[in-house]
Amino acid sequence: MHNTRLSSSTTQRAIKITNSLSEIYQYSAFQPSLGLYHVQDHMRRSMSELVSRGEEFNDKNQELKGVVFDCQYTVDEMKRISLASNTLSNVNILLIQAIDRKRQLDEARILSRPPVPQSGATSINS
Repeated sequence: MHNTRLSSSTTQRAIKITNSLSEIYQYSAFQPSLGLYHVQDHMRRSMSELVSRGEEFNDKNQELKGVVFDCQYTVDEMKRISLASNTLSNVNILLIQAIDRKRQLDEARILSRPPVPQSGATSINS
């Protein structure tokens, strides 16, 4: 067997390289775990906020659905009213005509009545 001795500078360089490799291996081994820990910690801290925001979102979504329903109902009713405008115009014309006919009938009734005798006047039959 050969007994080779390494120089002290070579030994120091080998130790330095070995230590550096050891640090790299440790960093590589723990980095994913450390990253997952930070993700887990972030999720744990922000989960309650996310849940409350989700509930708030659902409440607002329900409220919005109600408003949309009301708006659609209003639009539909306005369309129905616009379709009924001809009918309402006809009703208006007929009401005006009925009022005019009533006035004419009242005038004809007044003109066709015999005059009311004056008090103190003598009647023809007496």
